[in-house]
Amino acid sequence: MKKDKISIALAVSIIIFVIAAFFFWDQSKKIVIKNEIPYEEKSSTNYKVYLDKNDYYDKEYLDEGMQYISSIIDYIEINFNYTASYADVQDYEAYKSIVANIVVTDSDDNNKVIYTKKEKIKEEKMSLDDLSVEDTLKIDYKKYNNLVNAMKTKYGISANCNLEIAYNIVYSSKNQEINEAKKLSVNIPLSKQMITIQKGETINNNGLYTIQDRNSIYNSIMIFFAILMILFTGCDIIVLIMRITNKINKQSKYDRFLSKALKEYDSYITQTKDESFLPDKPVIKVNSFKELLDVRNNIDKTIIYTKLSEDASKFEIIDEVIYEYIVTRDDMER
Repeated sequence: MKKDKISIALAVSIIIFVIAAFFFWDQSKKIVIKNEIPYEEKSSTNYKVYLDKNDYYDKEYLDEGMQYISSIIDYIEINFNYTASYADVQDYEAYKSIVANIVVTDSDDNNKVIYTKKEKIKEEKMSLDDLSVEDTLKIDYKKYNNLVNAMKTKYGISANCNLEIAYNIVYSSKNQEINEAKKLSVNIPLSKQMITIQKGETINNNGLYTIQDRNSIYNSIMIFFAILMILFTGCDIIVLIMRITNKINKQSKYDRFLSKALKEYDSYITQTKDESFLPDKPVIKVNSFKELLDVRNNIDKTIIYTKLSEDASKFEIIDEVIYEYIVTRDDMER
């Protein structure tokens, strides 16, 4: 009964440890610590308008901020630059893409879209130690301008035409604590005699960036306890299996002897609770159960078994005399 109680206690503790392991593991995923780290980010967008040979400008290109005669534009050179720094953070993964987006809209006040076309100029995935991204590209103004002019001429429509060059940056830190997406742009009118190029808003920010930290000391403590519960569960399972397979607290020699004797020689043995019925005869003590079996085989008498206590038993054969063999736990374990 004692062994049964211990086994039941082990089984219950296994269930408790498994539930506790799941609880601590779940808590390790739910605990989120908000930290704030200083950051600074800046961007710049610059362009130059390169000209075909003409009779009026002695320059190769015109600087930004002017109005430009579209018919003498050769190409437009645009430089995009973005930098950001987050305190104590290095190693970033970044994806950048440059997209040319043509949009043709109704010239009326409603500005409904008539035609759009997107063209991917460049895309790249990068691993960066410091977050600094820069690209310079040449925009073939004539190609885009001729495209919309041909469309307007072919269909005889009056429309507003615009070319947006979008510089998209999506980046994250290696541990995924920082995730951001930024866009820089330049808008270039098409199909006009005179154009004014507009730059998108520049970025110039600093402050505190909030990080949701799932790898804090609290998460580590919860994971530690979850692992500890798993180890306790494993130990209890091993102990329980060993108990079931009699590798722990094996039966004593005394218990094994009684079990074997009562099973193997059941047809020879009669069990009794007391000895009040025994006659008053001389007693001959034998030294072993084997000798008692020899006596039984010689005289063909029943062996009477009496349990004296948890640690002692008596086997007897009644004949002209009483043949008696008493076995104790202490005797068997010596």
